[in-house]
Amino acid sequence: MPGEVSVEFQDSVNAVFIRSFINEFKLTPINITADSLFHFWIQVDSGQVNNYLTRLQQDTAVVSVDQRYYYLGDPQKVYLYAYFRGTVNVNYALALIHSIKGISWKATIISPRSALIGVPIGQEQQWITVFQKYTFVKNADLLYILTEAL
Repeated sequence: MPGEVSVEFQDSVNAVFIRSFINEFKLTPINITADSLFHFWIQVDSGQVNNYLTRLQQDTAVVSVDQRYYYLGDPQKVYLYAYFRGTVNVNYALALIHSIKGISWKATIISPRSALIGVPIGQEQQWITVFQKYTFVKNADLLYILTEAL
């Protein structure tokens, strides 16, 4: 997108650090993701899906959970996609899943620490070069939106 640069940071930085870094350059933070939010793919092995949705939603560690198609899963199975708060660790979430009979963990997805930063249009590549010089920056690049031609 014109005027936007996506920057991925090392895991050691937090949202306050990222916001301060962006402010030093007098740029605009469009979106910052640095709360250690993570997601689980959960397979329903037996029982009623709604019971598992309700049970998971009752735990304060769960931000949200819903039923979704899992492209890496067994097409004969039902899958849930659960978002967990960054204030709990992955082991807590795994223990929760293992404590519920009839479901099983399939995959963990950890959100990267990143920021979408507004920069002057036409200067995107210059800012990418600047950001990439910092050791706490994993990657800086243009944000691409892929579309499929019909």
